[in-house]
Amino acid sequence: MRLKSSNAWRTAPESTKREVKRSDLERVFTTEYGRFAGTSLKRQYRMLPPIGRLVSEVFYHDLKLEPGRLDPEIDPSCLPPNLDRPLLWLDTDKLGERGYERVQSEGYSRVNQAEANAIVALLEKWIGHAAFLEWLTTQKKHDAGIGVICMYAAQRDLIRRLLMRSALGHLVGHQIRVGTVDSYQGKENPITIVSLVRNNVDGAWEDDRKTVQEGFLSTPNRINVAVSRAMDGLVIVGARSRWKKKSPVGRITATRPNTTTMPRQVPKALSGSLISRERGLSVALNIAVSFR
Repeated sequence: MRLKSSNAWRTAPESTKREVKRSDLERVFTTEYGRFAGTSLKRQYRMLPPIGRLVSEVFYHDLKLEPGRLDPEIDPSCLPPNLDRPLLWLDTDKLGERGYERVQSEGYSRVNQAEANAIVALLEKWIGHAAFLEWLTTQKKHDAGIGVICMYAAQRDLIRRLLMRSALGHLVGHQIRVGTVDSYQGKENPITIVSLVRNNVDGAWEDDRKTVQEGFLSTPNRINVAVSRAMDGLVIVGARSRWKKKSPVGRITATRPNTTTMPRQVPKALSGSLISRERGLSVALNIAVSFR
């Protein structure tokens, strides 16, 4: 839409912005004919139950998605420590300003160096687990065993460059796929890592603190796609606090564990840390289970 690429977008009414962001499918379903003839699928076969419940609770308030698959794609005995849980959040809040995004000088796309470094370190940690590496390099069922979903194209390019310079370079494009959220519509991977990128103090005040200015992360459809591509394991990397409560990411962070429906007990926090390399400085990033 031309409106989105002009200065008029900044001053457009919120109702206009919401209409521009709506998908054609959503518009069809809200017509009189769509309400009469349309139907919603209530069973999904991609995601293990904990991931499916998260997606259902956050994005489909009036529809409880039922799991059609209970058995994992990956043999649990192959999984490295911390990956045997279907939902993880790698929280970068404690990095402070070092965890903030920055705008690319040549355009409007954004990068988050701390998240990129953390993702590379996480993948290196996983690949160091022999059984998992063997599964990743020998499985033929999926185009790639791991998918890294970036909310911005510049972040995709940054992570690709870092991976190609690392010991994991030979896996990129084959066993590890890196793409933008828009390119991931209709795709899936056994494990996905989502890089939120956005982390700042430019948003409105809420609960006596500045919130994250979300940009297009305020679009539910995009966040829905990002978190619903995972089959067995979803890892979200980025700031966990300071999102607006009613925003898509804010609703995800507000989701609480439901231990009564879990296949295994999950502690509130995992021991251990990852080392993120930023400007030659080693920074410990705590790995925390934020939900499920």
